[in-house]
Amino acid sequence: MQNTRTYILQIIQSRQGETVAGLSRELELAPATVRRHLDILQRDGLLGYEEVRHGTGRPQHVFRLTDAGHEELPKDYDALLSELVSELASLSEDETEGRNGEELVEYAFANIAHRAVEPYIEDDGTDPIEALRRLLTDRDFAPVFEVTESGIRITLNNCPFRSAAKDNPAICSFDTSLISGVLKSDAHREACIRLGDQCCTYVVADVQIPVAGQP
Repeated sequence: MQNTRTYILQIIQSRQGETVAGLSRELELAPATVRRHLDILQRDGLLGYEEVRHGTGRPQHVFRLTDAGHEELPKDYDALLSELVSELASLSEDETEGRNGEELVEYAFANIAHRAVEPYIEDDGTDPIEALRRLLTDRDFAPVFEVTESGIRITLNNCPFRSAAKDNPAICSFDTSLISGVLKSDAHREACIRLGDQCCTYVVADVQIPVAGQP
């Protein structure tokens, strides 16, 4: 059974903040029980909170993950390092010529992403949005998809490389390459954890959205 406090962290991460009342409804637990869990998570440095006032009533405490809280959720730094080192070591002299360090890393991540995408789009009849959802989920990005007037908005609630990505912009090119590689269209970044946002959000225009009942 999943640890309740881990589930609380996931809920707060996916909603970018939540109250005791909201968690109580989601978990079907008494508010006092939820508060005990939140006290422990705060004690461990995984949560912070801010007071939000609506109207003239008492302010509510909205809980949010700290950097340490984000690090408690799935991360894959070992795979990132292994894939990157292997890719860089395999580059030919022609591929490295004329590229600076950051450009080499971005080039390497583009190659890694290309290989990661292939198993998800082998079948020509595969719904690309569903293929991307599976890929990002398998890679622990905890994606949420939304259809907007601008196209498909993709929110990556979890970054498996969060600490590394905050210090190295080139790592974000991996997310972009995964999304554009499956959807065959450029991904525009709307929000980014490097800029202080809770998560990364992309919008992809010109995507064919499947209609239910049609092949």
